[in-house]
Order: sequence, then structure tokens, then C-alpha cells
Amino acid sequence: MPSKRAFARIFTWRVFLISASVFTVAFALYLWSLFRQLEATFDLKEEALPTRIYSDVSRIAAPLPRAMIESRLNALGYSVSASPESISFQLHAVDYPDYLVPAGHAVLDAASKPVTLRFDSDEKNALLQSVQIGETEVPELFLEPELIATLSRGGAKDRKEIRTLVRFDEIPFDLPKAIMAVEDPHFMDHQGVDPRGLARAVFVNLKTFSLAQGGSTITLQLVKNLMARRTKNIFQKVNELFLALILELRYSKESIFERYLNEVYLGQVGSLEVHGVVEGAKHFFGKSLGQLNLAEVALMAGLIRGPGYYSPYRHYDRAVERQRWVLKRMVETGFIAQGEADEAARMAVSLAPPISISNKAPYFVDFVRAEVLRSLKDRYTEEEVLAKGLRIYSTLDMQVNAAGQHAVAEGLSALEKRLKLTATDRIEGALAAVDQSTGFIKALIGGRNYAQSTFNRILNMKRQVGSTFKPFVYLAAVEKGEDPS
Repeated sequence: MPSKRAFARIFTWRVFLISASVFTVAFALYLWSLFRQLEATFDLKEEALPTRIYSDVSRIAAPLPRAMIESRLNALGYSVSASPESISFQLHAVDYPDYLVPAGHAVLDAASKPVTLRFDSDEKNALLQSVQIGETEVPELFLEPELIATLSRGGAKDRKEIRTLVRFDEIPFDLPKAIMAVEDPHFMDHQGVDPRGLARAVFVNLKTFSLAQGGSTITLQLVKNLMARRTKNIFQKVNELFLALILELRYSKESIFERYLNEVYLGQVGSLEVHGVVEGAKHFFGKSLGQLNLAEVALMAGLIRGPGYYSPYRHYDRAVERQRWVLKRMVETGFIAQGEADEAARMAVSLAPPISISNKAPYFVDFVRAEVLRSLKDRYTEEEVLAKGLRIYSTLDMQVNAAGQHAVAEGLSALEKRLKLTATDRIEGALAAVDQSTGFIKALIGGRNYAQSTFNRILNMKRQVGSTFKPFVYLAAVEKGEDPS
């Protein structure tokens, strides 16, 4: 018969095995929950992109005024070299449908060629005289459509962001090297967590009695971006460590880095967040990714740690200092030679003019939104339409629309002054401009001030037909042989 001591040992082992089994099952369920959560987020979140509405392309041809052309170039974020009688710049890469410009036009193959616009004088009211792409003179030039507005699902938790996806094999080789050099030199070797970086962060946190450092790898940073969590506590950090390990087991290094480069936050443009290296290259340098040089790559990589702190628009010297640090780290990690770093450090980085992205045609945008939702209602819900990253290219002419807004506001003010109306007797007006040869809407101003009244007086106001119907009456009479006189 077993002794009491033997019974105690058996009981202790049974308690241990039961506890271990319960813990194992609970831990497995915990990991499975994290796996399902991460998989759903990684696979589906990239579809949640705002729908963008663009204007028509801008036609540049003689004899447009220089001031109007400069306004267009500035609105599109071009860096130009100007002299008294000419303007030179490099066209942005064509990332819009080619049917927006005449078939075979030189602009479709001009992304790497210089453009020169020459004017008839050096006066402020100078008129365009000639357009040259590379060595070839052309009768007209087309500039890409301007982003008018973004449509998103709205709500306090919905971020308005600019993001364009890019595949890993389309990314210039220097960019991943620059980012790895400063963010995660051992990215290609670890399994989501860098033991050296983690040990260093633990030491600093224990020393300062805080969670100031997290030993973040690129995988951990991606986890934080995907899960959109901003709280700092020990349980959250443990979750992130396991999520990073699961991410590395489930996806390839290329897939993780590709998603990171498409998600990474690089700064603010008006009310919109710039996410991803494609929009970063366009916003900061007015270039496509393939056009960036090493100096620009290093500057953009340096923004990741602090987009606001290192913003080249607000803190240029600080951004350049950070760029030098990135180049130094690229040399130390063996990604580039010292000579390449020195050459890049000597390059002057030219920033594109900051693009002010705001709804510049609110009445027209409301009209487009309603039309898009109506057209796609049989295929998608409203929430799906506004989160699929659609690009809508419209017929709106930004210059004509701006002129129309000015004409309505100034015209009504002058009329009120002539009629001696009081502030309570304000009158309203509206304007629509249509290309008579195509029927395309070039401008749509539904009221005097959208901020004061969103009611579209062109599309929604009930009015008498009046003289609008006379042409149809006259046409019917002429077709019957009546004398127009």
C-alpha cells in the first residue's frame, strides 16, 4: 500500500499536469486568437483606402498667361527653374489613364525629359509662346489631373489618408537598405523580434522605470500600424511580440516589408495623412519612386522616426542632419560605400512645393459622390465604395471652376451693392460651365458659399423652364419650314 508521501507526490504531479494542460490549451487559444486577428487585418486592411476624385488634365498651350501656368504647376507640386522669359521642370510620371490625353502624345513618354516653357516677354502678364519637351517643340502640353477631394466612410475613427500601393519588386533597391539601416539592420535575419534590440530596450526601461523604448523591429512597427493601438502597457507589448512572431511565420520577408512600405506614416498634408513611400516621394520631391536619388531616399527614410520633428518643410536643417545620420548608418551596415554616402551628402535636395489638398469644388464633389454611389449601388454598399481606393477622373477644369466661384461671389456682391441690400437680404446664385462640343461639365458652382449653404441650386432647385425651352420650340418650327425671321 503506497505511503502518504507517495500519495502526495502523485497528487502533486496530477495537479501539475492538469495545470500545464490548462495553460497549454489556454495559451494555444490565445495564439490562435492573435493569429486569426492578424491574418484578417493583414489580408483585408489594405482594401480600406479612400476613394479619390480628380479633375481633368490641364492643357498648357499658347497663349496662356504665365501667372495661370505657374498657379497650375504650384497646385500640382512641381519644382521649377524659372528665368525672366522661361520656366523649366521635369514632368511627373504618368499614373493616370492615357485616354485622358490625345493618343500618342509626347507627354505619355516624357517623365524623364525636361520641359521648357518660353514666354513672349519678362513681364508679369507675359503669354506663353512655345512648349518644348526634351529637344522637341510641341503645340501643347498636358499636366496630370489634380486631386480635388477624397471620399471616406467618415466618422471620428476613420482616418483620411493618402496611400498608393506598390509591389516590393517595384521599389528602388536603395530605399529598403536606407530604412533597414536606421530602423532594423537585422531585419533579414531575425524572426520578428531582435534579441539585441529587445535587451537594450529592457535595460533602458528598467533604468528609467518607464516604457520609453520597445526595441521595435520593422515587423513590430508594422504590427503596431496594422492594429492601430496607441496605448503603452506591458500586456500590449507582450501581445505585439507574439503578433510579430506569428507574422514572420505566416508571411515572407518581402511581403512584410512591402506592407510596411505601403503603411508607414511620413507626415501630414492639410487634413490628410501621407502613408507609404509612393505618396512620400510624390509629396516631398514631386517624383515617382524610380526617380529618387540616394540623397532623397536617405532623407525620406529619416522621416519615419519622427515625421513632424524631421519635417523638411518646417525643420529643413534638422531633416538634413537626420539624412546624414541615415547615410552614416548605411555605410556602417555595409549597404553602401563611403564614397556613395559622401556624394549623396553633397547633393542639394530640392523639395516640391507643399500641396494644399482640400475640397476645392465642394458642389461638384457632392454631385460626383451621389453619381458614383448611384451607379455602383447594385454591386457595393456605400461603405464598400468609399473604402475601395477608387480613382475617379472627372471632366472638371480647376481653372474654370475657380474663375466661376470668383465670378459668382464678386457678381452677387456687386449686385447687392447696386441694389443697396442689407446683410439679411443676401441673394444667391449658381453657375455651370459645359463644353458644348462634348457636353462635359467644366465647372459646377451650386451656391455662393458652400460653408454657409450646401444646397446645390443647379441640381436641386425647382425653377420655371422659361427661356431655356425656347431653342427647342424654335428648332421644331424651323424643321417644319417656318421662317426664322
